[in-house]
Amino acid sequence: DTEQVVYRLNRMLPRDISVQKLVPVAGDMHARFSAKWRTYRYYIHTAKSPFLRHYSLLVTFPLDFKRMNEGCKLLLAQRDFAAFCKSGGDNKTTLCEVTTCQWVQTAAHEWYFEITANRFLRNMVRATVGTLMLLGRHKISLSEFQRILTDGNRSQAGESMPGHALFLEDIVY
Repeated sequence: DTEQVVYRLNRMLPRDISVQKLVPVAGDMHARFSAKWRTYRYYIHTAKSPFLRHYSLLVTFPLDFKRMNEGCKLLLAQRDFAAFCKSGGDNKTTLCEVTTCQWVQTAAHEWYFEITANRFLRNMVRATVGTLMLLGRHKISLSEFQRILTDGNRSQAGESMPGHALFLEDIVY
């Protein structure tokens, strides 16, 4: 009885983890390596809120989201994401296929960055957000953003943003 197993698992798990349902899978299925697509969201808010502080980044400077979405279009055309890979990683390749990349406004002072790809490099999403924020603050131009992508040098890209606002939202198998 899967409902009984879900109930019992949720009784044992900490309050911030829950099981919704159990689904039978093939014996050779691997939670990480069998995934076809993954979607991450990075949440930010631009006005102080005690309700968002644990799950969203407070940004106190103005951002040009239209310009940041122009940068997202450049990311969709990119295949090599070495510029956003954690230095010293043991990646065999830095190639990724990004299919969705956009900033979405959900409320007057709340936004999220959404990115879907076939795979992600360690630290890739947080470094991408940091670099897009440089673009949104007018600290770099679109052509400089493109150069960062083309050169693939992590030291040219923006800082990695804090991890508390990053969430794995969906996995497609």
